[in-house]
Amino acid sequence: MIIYAIDDHPMLRDAVVMALRQLRPDSTIVELESIEGLEQAEKSHGPPSLISLDINLPDNDSHEGVATVRALFPAARIAVFSTHPAEVMEEICIASGADIYVEKASSTSGYKEALQSLLSVEGDADEHTSL
Repeated sequence: MIIYAIDDHPMLRDAVVMALRQLRPDSTIVELESIEGLEQAEKSHGPPSLISLDINLPDNDSHEGVATVRALFPAARIAVFSTHPAEVMEEICIASGADIYVEKASSTSGYKEALQSLLSVEGDADEHTSL
């Protein structure tokens, strides 16, 4: 499995990658700090099966980044991991193509549980799950 972890804060990205490695130790995890790096990442590593996406990035600060990523990778699962409260952005991000929305205020175990639930969902990528 190829996983892209997109967050511009190195410490938070490290925590995301650590959680992803615990869930999928045999996966290739590609670390990115912006949406801009997606095309090069795909050329170097192939298309992702899962994308963990912070929506507060230097090249994006809204749900529009979710729509951009969904358009680039329609078959990938997208987990938005953001500082915005869920009641503000969750519904918008899901409507824009995210599969799940997790607040950064969640615990590491909460993030891992949400990802595990997402990864265990059978069916096609159009089945979006809100956790």
